[in-house]
Amino acid sequence: MMNNKTKKRENRLHVMNIKMSEKMNGVGPFIVKRNTVGSNLT
Repeated sequence: MMNNKTKKRENRLHVMNIKMSEKMNGVGPFIVKRNTVGSNLT
């Protein structure tokens, strides 16, 4: 019982970490694209 609870908590943290890294991966290229577009315009 105790082991199962800790396992679930670890799994939830793992999922949160994956979502955060996915968000950062999605935001990173977007910022780079915006910067390159801005420099191309000026």
